[in-house]
Amino acid sequence: MTYNNKAIEEVINNIDGEDDFTTKVGNLVEELDKGLAEIDALPRQNRGVGLMLLKKQLGLTQGEFLKLVADAMQAKEEKPPKDFLELRKWQKRKKREPLIPDLLGTGLTLFAADGGTGKSSVCYELAEAITTGGKFADTFQTKQGRVLFIQVDEGDDEADLKWDIMLFKPDHTRFRIEWEFNKTDIPELLKLIDEVKPDLVIFDSLFTLAGGQMSPKDAEFALFLYRLKKISTTKQVAIVMTHHTRKKETKKPELTANDIYGTVYLKAAATDVWGYWKEVGESGEVIYNLKCFKSRGNTMQVGQTYLFDGSEEDQRVHFKRMKGLGCTLDELNTHRKRIATYIIDNPDTYFTSDDISKKLSINKKYTDKVLRELAAAKNINKKPMPSTGGRPPYMYFAIQKTF
Repeated sequence: MTYNNKAIEEVINNIDGEDDFTTKVGNLVEELDKGLAEIDALPRQNRGVGLMLLKKQLGLTQGEFLKLVADAMQAKEEKPPKDFLELRKWQKRKKREPLIPDLLGTGLTLFAADGGTGKSSVCYELAEAITTGGKFADTFQTKQGRVLFIQVDEGDDEADLKWDIMLFKPDHTRFRIEWEFNKTDIPELLKLIDEVKPDLVIFDSLFTLAGGQMSPKDAEFALFLYRLKKISTTKQVAIVMTHHTRKKETKKPELTANDIYGTVYLKAAATDVWGYWKEVGESGEVIYNLKCFKSRGNTMQVGQTYLFDGSEEDQRVHFKRMKGLGCTLDELNTHRKRIATYIIDNPDTYFTSDDISKKLSINKKYTDKVLRELAAAKNINKKPMPSTGGRPPYMYFAIQKTF
């Protein structure tokens, strides 16, 4: 395999510092993809060497190569059309129903947690709920679909024991599990996706896939994420990837985005980023927290935290409530319907959040959240009110239909 490309040499020779590299690195993205295609055609045992040759042939430093991959992630994102009518068509085509409303959307979701929190069991619950079309954690209604599970974090004996405890019963006609995978097995992954036609692919875990020696500055780590992001987009498949956290400097159980390995590259690659940890409540009960650090899928809001009960008997989680809101998901969905119906039934009236909260006797925080979601989904309209500073308050009103 050779990479004697004069265009690459010319770009590299003309790089005069970091800023100049940033402006010219886009010219290398196409060459990167061509090189990866050549590597994919190699036997599996030779791909690691092929990747080393590609990096050497490009002639970039480790930092420059990482910049190239980060830029490639952004360059491959589909840009919205500038023409309004074309934009609306593009938005409708792009919009896809989430697998789990209020939780799991499309794209690449990173599920980061400390060791021993049961993240693998949570993923088995996800797979079971989606393949059967049931409710995840007894609450979140799923869209039934197929699941491809890449399990490299535990063996089949360990999984078998866990499945017996969980009474794990996915729809076997919609569930496929693979026990061997390497970060260079992209051609094999694409074949599996074409064969299984999954709606969701689960990787458990990214750290193990990297051989347990992953560094946030590892170019192969960033490159693997880049390729998964492309697959999620081109194959229209949701991907959930479990990941480990770095050793925290504080004894507090709560995770932050900075506790996740490779945060810089994950922000570029992931559509959604979750943090998951457990803590002991005031009465001694174990509480599991799922917090959203990043969201482009319009499912969870950034900063939103779901609280779950955990059971050692069946190693499953059961949804309790949303942190800071004090309501269950069913209650929130009921409020959403009540608020939408009330506004639509009064098409000539403008409402503030306070108006709705008092009229329907709904908690102000619930009301704020529901109104934001309804407006974002174009179920109702909003317009800003005069403000003396800071974020302006909004008035909400029904969408006027013309016939």
